[in-house]
Amino acid sequence: MDDKMDQYSQLSKEFDRVGLTDLLEGISVAGDRFYVVERLFASGKVNQEYRGLVRLLYLGEPVAQAEMKPFVELIKLLVDAGIVVLEDGIVHSTGLVLNRYRGVWIVADAPRPNPKRYFGPDSLGLARRLSPQLGKKGLDLCAGSGIQSLIMAAGGMSVTSVEINAETCATNMLNSKLNGLDGAIKTVQGNLYEKLEPDSKYDYIVANPPLVPIPNGLEYPFVGDGGFDGCRVSNEIIEKLPDYLSDDGTALMVGMMACADKDSLDAVSIVQDIMSSELSGTMSLLGYDEVYPCSSFVEGVAWSAYLANPTRWTSVDEAIDDVYELYRNDHTAGVYYYVLRLRKDSSLDRGLNIIDNSNKRPCSEAWLI
Repeated sequence: MDDKMDQYSQLSKEFDRVGLTDLLEGISVAGDRFYVVERLFASGKVNQEYRGLVRLLYLGEPVAQAEMKPFVELIKLLVDAGIVVLEDGIVHSTGLVLNRYRGVWIVADAPRPNPKRYFGPDSLGLARRLSPQLGKKGLDLCAGSGIQSLIMAAGGMSVTSVEINAETCATNMLNSKLNGLDGAIKTVQGNLYEKLEPDSKYDYIVANPPLVPIPNGLEYPFVGDGGFDGCRVSNEIIEKLPDYLSDDGTALMVGMMACADKDSLDAVSIVQDIMSSELSGTMSLLGYDEVYPCSSFVEGVAWSAYLANPTRWTSVDEAIDDVYELYRNDHTAGVYYYVLRLRKDSSLDRGLNIIDNSNKRPCSEAWLI
């Protein structure tokens, strides 16, 4: 084992030794992190000496080095790994926070308006549904920081993890090493299938593509931009999926899709693309957000756009009004959250079965009924 690999192994062991592994296993990675921590601290459930550690590693907040005295060796290893830095007696995050989910460590961006090394509710929506297949080949498209790749590799799969952003790829590789899984995960920087061998076949293809429906005319630098109907990247994945999916393989995706007032779901581009492909399967609709001036969905998109480009509007209220008008111009009435499971067509299994469990009720938590 070389020094670099030994460093990550030591860090993982130190997480266990100081009790951080079990602490973070018990803290939710979903929802507003600051609210989660506020409730935890108010309830007195976190030992006092660990509170600075939680603020540093779970929230990405700076903490006085004096507060970290019980964790001197841990901080040293975190500095060596590039996760934190020491400066003038303060321990600072390098913009990363630490997450624990399904038995793996995942380093990703601290909460901020425009994360590149993303880990959010859609990441969890896909990750909680993964079923690793021992000895099989997996492909993780739009892999981000790599949570899907990690879970598959930890389950005994050989995984190719594809991510287009160079900075995010570096974090993806860091996560593989941190979990001792870099021998099972090959991280590839590229756009979807472009860097793969054309004759490659995979037993399990998963994808968490950019999926937020963004209306025409809105500049939205956020990593989740899925085009006006949310399906732009998903459709690119569908197009070549039959070429890379093994004959008895499965593909699993999460997504969002915009729908118009009078159109049926048959008019949505991703449904049309699947129906005209050599694929079959199920699309489970789990949630629905109506688009209206003060809907939570419109406000969420407007806030993200405003924080990324505050000079475009004089206030967030103006941004909300503008974003709603842009959605109305696109005739977007609402947005569905879905999970998609696809296989190659067989004589006994053809077409797409759409299962609507959303009941068109407001989506309180994405990808959960």
